[in-house]
Amino acid sequence: MKKYPSIFNDVLSPVTPGPSSSNTSAPSRISRTVLQLLGKQPSQVLVEMCDHGGYAETFYGMQSDLAFIAGFLDRDPVEYDLSRAYDDAVAAGMKVTYGFIPDLPDLPSELCRMTFPSAEKDSPDGLRISQLTAVSVGGGSLLISDLDGCPTDIRGDCFEVLIFLKSGCGLELSGAGDGSAACPELYGQIEALMGCVNEIRYSAGPVYSILDIKCWEKPQADRLDALLSLPEISRGFLALRQTAPVYDVTADRRRKPPFTTSSELIAYTREKGIPLWQAAVDYEASLSGWSDEQVLAHGEKLYDIALAAAKRGREGGFVFEGVTDPHGARIAGEFARRDDLIPMGIGKSGGPDALGIMEHSNSRGVIVCMPTGGSSGVVPGAIFGAVADMGRTKEEGVKALLTAGLVGVFMFETNYSGFYGCQAEIGCATAMAAAALCTFLTDDAETACAAASLAIQNGLGLVCDPIAGYVQVPCLIRNMTAVPTAAMCANAAVCGFPATVPLDEMAEAILRVGRRLRPCNALGTNATPTGLRMNEECIKKRGR
Repeated sequence: MKKYPSIFNDVLSPVTPGPSSSNTSAPSRISRTVLQLLGKQPSQVLVEMCDHGGYAETFYGMQSDLAFIAGFLDRDPVEYDLSRAYDDAVAAGMKVTYGFIPDLPDLPSELCRMTFPSAEKDSPDGLRISQLTAVSVGGGSLLISDLDGCPTDIRGDCFEVLIFLKSGCGLELSGAGDGSAACPELYGQIEALMGCVNEIRYSAGPVYSILDIKCWEKPQADRLDALLSLPEISRGFLALRQTAPVYDVTADRRRKPPFTTSSELIAYTREKGIPLWQAAVDYEASLSGWSDEQVLAHGEKLYDIALAAAKRGREGGFVFEGVTDPHGARIAGEFARRDDLIPMGIGKSGGPDALGIMEHSNSRGVIVCMPTGGSSGVVPGAIFGAVADMGRTKEEGVKALLTAGLVGVFMFETNYSGFYGCQAEIGCATAMAAAALCTFLTDDAETACAAASLAIQNGLGLVCDPIAGYVQVPCLIRNMTAVPTAAMCANAAVCGFPATVPLDEMAEAILRVGRRLRPCNALGTNATPTGLRMNEECIKKRGR
């Protein structure tokens, strides 16, 4: 089944406590999904990662350790105080241990192997899942790729019915694991019986085999009973597990968007005679099945969450662990009070808002990742700054936010992952913000896409190099400076400055550059004498 990125699933997402989508939200999502696979809270978990992979640099600074535990406790991270994770695990009789070892692959960058030493004792029905592989793909996305040597493709984007079968039960299909209908008669029966099937995948492993039925809605109990009674399934049946989607919009193979590239978007808006924000509503409605009103209402909800984060950041009065201290409240006050500073237009309030959101995020405050936690201040900072400076309405701000989300769709292949450099986080966010700001000046989609392309050109090659793995230095200042950069790109595009290279081509350039960029991280801010010293201090402070 082809995946189409959703604005609310993949770009203006997730809603999470900070500081990171890939390192805080995704680990929580992974372990909550694993909890459903296990069927019961494990008493022991060993989480191992590559000692020279992405987690090695950021694991504790971005609170991945706390997020994994919160997921195994089945806590909603938005409502849960992550600082309680270790204590609550002890109270629940669960021991979670972390380790960094050399014999795991460093690609994907944020891959982990989970081992459950007491799997047999913890199993509710005799199914023993002893080990699995899970990946934080980027932007809060996840992949559980292996269960005890049996290939899987569990991504949390739909309802999944996983039927565990005895290895060698006679259902071994050619092309195992690729989703192909190698057994069309059985697959046809399953589709007719369930009535909501996106895809069926079969994989054979050394311990068991798995028939994975991906559905666009939760299957009814009577249909599941009938499914398990099929002779091909009943003769080798071991156990049934179900997982629920972690996203707002559930994948549905019946739904396709009206366009998939920025060039198609431009043609679509011209053919329909609609503004860019309406095209964003059309796009998301086509994937979700929601009405226009529901799409706009969800956009307003995200707008309000970001606005509350900015307000909290401006108020200050909180602390966070890391290599710097909160300065947002003071900077906001200075920018507002002083008249001897260089005029900055929307940057006067937008820059402090971006900083405030990021600092709120670092104190484990709830944010909307746009498109990541490390860049969560850019888009709302730019939009809030424009609304304040230009005297625009909240409704216009929400439409600009949806426009930002739509433009982010065209860069989805990067997963906005720091593996491809900060050009895939701050860079993509600046492009989204530039397009959003254009909506305050023009309805023309081509102009907005040109502004986004200019922003990517400006940020191409930006490395991801946070000191000691904290989303603080240089992440905080990058969020602030991205706001006036987005404004400059929007103004330039509206005034006719040519992007020359189309947005779709620049999105591909991010990937090409990003694949070569990762080694440069060892040369950046994190590798300065000050950065190295702070790294050592943080390691000693953590006692790890």
